[in-house]
Amino acid sequence: MLWCYWDDLPIAIAVIDQAADFYNDTKRLMFVSVLYGFLIIVSALITFVGVVYLYSLMDRSYDPKLASPQTMFKVTGSATGLIIAVLFIGSWIENFCAYMLGFTAMYSTATYYWSGNAASEKDG
Repeated sequence: MLWCYWDDLPIAIAVIDQAADFYNDTKRLMFVSVLYGFLIIVSALITFVGVVYLYSLMDRSYDPKLASPQTMFKVTGSATGLIIAVLFIGSWIENFCAYMLGFTAMYSTATYYWSGNAASEKDG
């Protein structure tokens, strides 16, 4: 296999070398991933707490027909729309953070190559 693609071997080595240079110069991108991951976790926790809080505000009435060893309650109230809205907003914020992570990675890659860092390292 190596014999058939012997002419392409220098290109493959150059690509690996350039990827190693990029990783070496942009180590701070790892912290961006950790930061956005932390923001997504915080957003999910806030959404969960908000849904639990709204659920606790709903009226509960005991239904004697459903009496069993496990007490059954019928949930009534108008907070269902608010719960749906909180879930939508929470998922929107989490998706926004995930897309911003991808955008940050793409932007820093493009900036690295367009700023001439890759060319200057190749020369020196």
